[in-house]
Amino acid sequence: NQALTNEKDKVSRLQFDIHELRVEYDSHKNEMDKKEKDFEKKYHEQEKTIEELALKLGASMTREDEFREKDTLRSLPWMKDEDVKECCQCKKEFNTIRRKHHCRSCGQIFCESCVSTKLTLASSNKPVRVCDSCCNRVLAQCAVRTP
Repeated sequence: NQALTNEKDKVSRLQFDIHELRVEYDSHKNEMDKKEKDFEKKYHEQEKTIEELALKLGASMTREDEFREKDTLRSLPWMKDEDVKECCQCKKEFNTIRRKHHCRSCGQIFCESCVSTKLTLASSNKPVRVCDSCCNRVLAQCAVRTP
């Protein structure tokens, strides 16, 4: 009978120990779940911050490119009408019918057919005449900027 009582006490102590371990486990699990949620929240906040910074960086790089383009345009020499006798591209001679037109990007002089494309440049608010070479350069820059 004593052996049975001892075994019952032992089972009772083990059940109490199991209960204590479950309480401790639940406490740790709740703590870990809370930490996981906090980490997920911080992760999403940082992810959002990175996206916002990437957008700001992209906008800054675009503005820098525009400033650089404006700066380049200011430094390019504007060809004088009297210095040019033929189109810089097709080499056809200018006359009263074939008139001179400046490319608003590079400043060189072309006939109307060689400077017929119009683009809005960083230096202008409205579309302006550009030569084929400048058109290709501007469009290539736009393609590089597009994600």
